[in-house]
Parts: sequence; C-alpha cells; structure tokens
Amino acid sequence: MYSTRPHTPVLGILALSLLLTTPSMVFAQTVAEPDAPPDLGLPKDFTPALAADSIDTAPAQIAADPNAIDSLLAELTASSEAIKDQPGATEATQFPGEPGPSDWIQALRVTRDDNPLLDSACKDQAMRVSMEALAALEGAEGEHGAMQATADHVRQHQGFIKDGNISHADYLREIAECTSFCAPLVAQLMQCHILSVARLEHGIVLFDLGSDTVSSSFKTGLLDTVSKQLKENGGRKAVLIGRASQIGDLRHNRALSARRALAVKDALLAAGISAERIETMWFGWEPPQISDVVASEYGVSRLYDTVGRDKINQSVVVVVY
Repeated sequence: MYSTRPHTPVLGILALSLLLTTPSMVFAQTVAEPDAPPDLGLPKDFTPALAADSIDTAPAQIAADPNAIDSLLAELTASSEAIKDQPGATEATQFPGEPGPSDWIQALRVTRDDNPLLDSACKDQAMRVSMEALAALEGAEGEHGAMQATADHVRQHQGFIKDGNISHADYLREIAECTSFCAPLVAQLMQCHILSVARLEHGIVLFDLGSDTVSSSFKTGLLDTVSKQLKENGGRKAVLIGRASQIGDLRHNRALSARRALAVKDALLAAGISAERIETMWFGWEPPQISDVVASEYGVSRLYDTVGRDKINQSVVVVVY
C-alpha cells in the first residue's frame, strides 16, 4: 500500500511452505517508494456517511493500539463458539486452491494473499512477531531456532486442514485454540487489514436490517463522490467490503453481505466505473466485525456511538486505493 518505509528483510507468509521443504531460507529485501494517496474529497461527516481522515504516513505498527490484537483474539474465540450451531457451519471450508501446509490461512478472506488491503510489510511483521513469540514460548534461540519452531508447529497443525474437508466451524475452532501461533498470527493479519483501511480514503454505506438495497442518500452522497474521484484518478481502484451483523444465521448473513457488496458495485458500475477497477469481498458476521476498537481505528467512533454495533456492521466499507 502507501508506505514510505523500506521493507526490511523479514519472512513472508508464503515462506512457510519453503520452511517445510527446504533446509535453509534466503531473505529477500525490497524497497517500495509509492506515492502518497491523494485527497479524494470523501465526506468527512455523517451526511449520510462518515469517512475517516486519510493518513499519508508510513504504516502504523501492528499493535499501535495495545487493545487491538486482544480484541481480535477475543472475537476469534467468541466467533468459534457462536458459529458451531449455525446453519452452514458444518459445510466444508472453502480454500482458494488446493490446501497445503502453507495454505491453512487462506480460507479466511481477510487473510488471503489476494486481499489487496494486506500491506506486504505489515504481513511480514505479523509473521516475524508470531515466530518470535512462539520461539520464546518454546525456548528456541536465534533466527534459525524461531524458523525451526515455526516449521515444527505448522507440521503439527497442518493436519487440521484434512485435505480441504474441514468444516467452517472446526476450522475457526482450530485457529482459535491454537493460542501459541495460529490465533495470534490471524489476529495480527486482520489488524494489518484494518490499518490499511484506516490510512486510506474510506467511507461506510449503511443498510437496513436484512436489506441489500443501497439507499438514494448513499448513492448521491458517498458513492457519487467515490465515482467522481475514481474518474479523476484513473490509477485508483475501489475495494468493497460487505458485512452483516450477528442478527440472524451464518449462512443467510454471509450471502447477505455478498449481496450488499455487489449492490454497491452495481451502483458504481451504473455511475460509469469499469468492473476492473472494483474489487469485492465479504465477511458475513465473522471476524473482523467493526467493533468499538475498529471503529476508533477507522475514525468512525461517532458513527458507531450513534447507530450501534449491529447497524454499523450492516454495511459495505468502500476503500479507495
């Protein structure tokens, strides 16, 4: 994303597969010097959308808010409990490709490699922090010890993928219960996503309970502004993140969050934005929800306090990058 800080030589997510198949690791170093994002003029007050101010500085550290990771870990645990009795919870977890030793993390849309809002430097930092914490817990010394501890841990847990046949409920439970590595890593990757949204221009389209209809106020407000600015900045794209509250069942709300994201996409298409410049993802009511902590990081605490947690998660977050 928009970072002014050189990437340091750290271990990326994909390197886990190499740890399991090769005796040594070569660290690559890259330097990124992208331009800072322009002021896209999104509305700055709740009329009808409240968007956060953009931050044109280097990415914040993962644990910029000391409560952020703990909040996400608690949400993972709570979701793994709440989901087990939900319709659709016993369906097989969907992996983007053939599940393998390094692909266990790819079933969560927010942590997948094709999430354009996962900053590579932040992903590397998340892996480094998780490796070092695991090494400290197991008494491993040095970088090689940390890498070996991580490889051994992944070998022990890769069986939970079960050739891609693990249910969604069991998948979340396995992640949540792996408190020494998997859960902290997933929580930190979620935080990377959240921080990317926070520092880019973004706004929130709210929906009525159970609805996927974009109201006229949002079409002529936030989405009108977004489409205008996308037309004026041909190199920019929009990511639409659909959510649903935890009112209702898992299967229904997962589909509802998808319909909401696609409805916002249709509105942008109707405004003349090409499909290639619009990406969509949806989380249903699974983590990360917009909590009070996330709302603070997004700069929408006032909106959160006004409409409440359920309403703010009946939404699509529109991010321009």
